[in-house]
Amino acid sequence: MKWEYKIVKEETEIYDLGENGWELAAAIPDGEGMKLYLKRPQKNMRERITEEQREAVYQRFDMEEIE
Repeated sequence: MKWEYKIVKEETEIYDLGENGWELAAAIPDGEGMKLYLKRPQKNMRERITEEQREAVYQRFDMEEIE
């Protein structure tokens, strides 16, 4: 499994990030507060492409989506 990582300094951000699949991996003091290290499984290509992008391609090539 591949992971993607994110570093944030604002503790309030982690609640929104958690709802988007991010999980706190470490919290390290940096003098001015905390650096929060988060990770989540990397999405595959199909998950990264938006529905609008997919529909535009199908329309451009006059195709129907196969699921």
